[in-house]
Amino acid sequence: MIAYVSLITIFFISGIFFRHIWNKDKAVPAMITIFFIGYLFLLCFRADSVGADTQSYLYRYFYAFHSIPLKELLQNRTDELGFVLFVKVLALLTENGQLFLAVSALVSVLPIMIFYRKESTEAAVCCSFFMISLLFEFFFSGIRQGIAIGLAVPAYYYTRQKKLIHFIFIVALAVSFHVSAIMIAFIYPIYHARITSKWLWFVIPSMTVVYLNRKVVFTLLFELFGGKYFEKYSALTGMTKQYGLLALFIMLSVYCFIVLDENASQDNLGLRNILLIATMIQFFAPLHSIVSRMNYYFILFIPVVITRTNSNCKFKSRQITRIASFVMTMFFVFYFVFMKGDPLRIMDYSFCF
Repeated sequence: MIAYVSLITIFFISGIFFRHIWNKDKAVPAMITIFFIGYLFLLCFRADSVGADTQSYLYRYFYAFHSIPLKELLQNRTDELGFVLFVKVLALLTENGQLFLAVSALVSVLPIMIFYRKESTEAAVCCSFFMISLLFEFFFSGIRQGIAIGLAVPAYYYTRQKKLIHFIFIVALAVSFHVSAIMIAFIYPIYHARITSKWLWFVIPSMTVVYLNRKVVFTLLFELFGGKYFEKYSALTGMTKQYGLLALFIMLSVYCFIVLDENASQDNLGLRNILLIATMIQFFAPLHSIVSRMNYYFILFIPVVITRTNSNCKFKSRQITRIASFVMTMFFVFYFVFMKGDPLRIMDYSFCF
């Protein structure tokens, strides 16, 4: 935990420097850069004991692929093609397992850092939410899906630009790393649906019906996928007990609908739509751990949704958003330091050297 507290401390000290000494106008992207450089440092130089699946990726994949010919890997593969090729190429270029972890971390997290730098309007809310969002610890463990999650960023930009062919290509590439990345395909229609506050009469009852019938819906999905994908990850956390995160998502959805100016750009409305779908998916998270993994592709965007809502709020809500930003930041940091669990075994951090 000392490593993560140090990261938080450096982040807030940098905020004081950038806002009061250097350049206030460039404080947000600078603070986000500092945070993610520190985060990437921890990812790249972690010991193989940090992260529940780190050793598996090193010994089952990276080191094992050194001695297996590519043709044999392709003929007998049980994992997605893109990931197999990615690991094999790195195995041919280097025998250093730490370099494999570092490259995987950079490919996964750099797109997210760039996205937050460009799109977020509040560094403290953005980074503190990221720390409690499940993604922070996941990148220490889930290398294969982590790369797929990073590809949600270019998928978002192609969605915004209405470049459907490019979007489909990115989705296919992400699926070649992890089959759950098919969830990225929903970003395009969700983003372009113009859901305003006038839709609440439909949205609220629909979400209520889904929540009340979540076990039935989940059973149908389980049968649709044949149960194999769900069973593969059933041992991760079992009943995930994520009601707290669900409550948070619901409150954030209500907050963003109340506060966001309905005359805001389609980009802001589209991002709010992504928050809504993330909330609806979270309904099922307490039923099975795999649901959270499928929701990572949408949770990624929530920090930007919150900060954009605050900066594009209704005039009468400006004072509320200032207070909300402070309260949310303090709560997220407090929760991470004192209340967050450790199912992926990252809190006992140690360096590789």
